[in-house]
Amino acid sequence: MNKKLTLTVVIPAYNSAGTICRALWSVINQTRKPESIVIIDDCSSDDTLKIVRETFSSSPVSLTIIENKLNAGPGLSRDRGLSECKTDLVAFLDADDAWLPTKVEQQIAIFESDESVFISGHGYQVLNEGQYDALASKQRNVCARLKSVSFVSLLFKNTLSTPSVMMRKSTYRFGEKYFSEDYLFWLRVVSDGNKAVFIEEKLFVMFKSPVSENGLSSNLMKMQLAEWRNYWVLHREGRLLFLYALFFSSFSWVKFAFRSIRVLVKKSSAGFLK
Repeated sequence: MNKKLTLTVVIPAYNSAGTICRALWSVINQTRKPESIVIIDDCSSDDTLKIVRETFSSSPVSLTIIENKLNAGPGLSRDRGLSECKTDLVAFLDADDAWLPTKVEQQIAIFESDESVFISGHGYQVLNEGQYDALASKQRNVCARLKSVSFVSLLFKNTLSTPSVMMRKSTYRFGEKYFSEDYLFWLRVVSDGNKAVFIEEKLFVMFKSPVSENGLSSNLMKMQLAEWRNYWVLHREGRLLFLYALFFSSFSWVKFAFRSIRVLVKKSSAGFLK
């Protein structure tokens, strides 16, 4: 009989007063509850901490709050959460996203049925609040298909969105305060030969598109520069040959160009319809 695995959920939060309850309820209301939740407040200036303490003082899931003394960014905040993890598995959620009710039940079953799986992710969808509530109320467990995630496929496209990731407890850390540090984390994990799988089911919800109408903002450019940097970091670490680093870093700019064009077309179309 396979061992029943335990799970900690790590949630970094920064000025998340308007969304943190939704994120936490989506974890607490899982059909299979995790053993613990760790919230890392990254020097919020709003009522994030007050809301969490008042609303979840009697949470049915063990809740730990860590307060950063200095703003550290999501990657280093997640590292503090990882240091608190005492369970077999860890999962990540952002404070402005939410899980669907059977996410933990479906995903943890994969680790319990296959001890070789080290990390997994799944799909997501972008909904508004009403659409999420309607979907969450009727979501049922399904037998979803699994797809292997190789190092090469991950280099072409980051299919492991952070709020979808569940992995075995390990010494891996984000260790960076810059954009796209999560993508570098997954690449390091998979490049070491750890088995990664993708669940072909949309089990978490974003409430704003990852590429919004403000898609040509300085933040998106910073994300692109960080992704380009990731390939060269992998090269310096001996994980990626020079020619491959050159190819994938160049390919990332091609993807960015097409993404930018799509955003411009979308903005132009929206302006035309007004």
